[in-house]
Amino acid sequence: MAKWLTQEWLDEGKRLAEGQPERPGATARMQFVLTGGPDGDVRYYWVLENGKLLESDLGELPDAEVTLTETYEDAMRIQKGELDANAAFMQGRVKVTGNMAKLMALLPITNSAEYKQLQTEILAITEFPAEAAPEAEAVATPTGATAKWLTQEWLDEGKRLSEGQPERPGASARMQYVISGGPEGDIRYYWVLENGKLLESQLGDLPDAEVTLTQTYEDAMRIQKGELDANAAFMQGRVKVTGNMAKLMALLPITNSAEYKQLQTEILVITEF
Repeated sequence: MAKWLTQEWLDEGKRLAEGQPERPGATARMQFVLTGGPDGDVRYYWVLENGKLLESDLGELPDAEVTLTETYEDAMRIQKGELDANAAFMQGRVKVTGNMAKLMALLPITNSAEYKQLQTEILAITEFPAEAAPEAEAVATPTGATAKWLTQEWLDEGKRLSEGQPERPGASARMQYVISGGPEGDIRYYWVLENGKLLESQLGDLPDAEVTLTQTYEDAMRIQKGELDANAAFMQGRVKVTGNMAKLMALLPITNSAEYKQLQTEILVITEF
């Protein structure tokens, strides 16, 4: 056993990672910052080359390409498997600065069987401090009337239900959605958001879209039903993104808000699949 976030723990994790397969292109110099620990902030770094962990040490990496910052409590919950790392990233609980392309090249690894096995092995050798209290989940209340999924009527009803969403400065984007492989072919619709408010929601193409999200009809349906986590689907590459990543990242923290969860419940109740 090794105490979490000590050099001994980092060394043991590096040793366990020696059996990870080579992954061409999965190369980055990464700084981790955990804030609000019992003894202050904790900093450590990794140097990865083609999926292999070459360095794992406490301290700072002056030429880090990517920096990930999270709270001590969230980092502990992720390490214990109580909080999904991909979801935490998409919800803005893991803040990222630096080369986003480097990070995106690494993320598909987290869904591999080898990586999951490594995390299990690391968990088994980790000695944690006292547990933090779990967070309470928001409870949503359904409302609304029915409309067939992916019709203009459904989009209109979703827009109406979203009218009560709070303003969120900076959460503005022109977004194109492509749902591939439907019973009658691909389905395309778009949103225009301004400061968190949904101004347009229409079937068709948006010529000046800033972000395009593409997913299969089956995955889109599972996400809408709550059977597949949208954040995890994105991190696993099941939702493909092209365009302005900064615009998308400005929207993602919204998905963890109580208001957004309430809205998704209301939309699910009025949706006829």
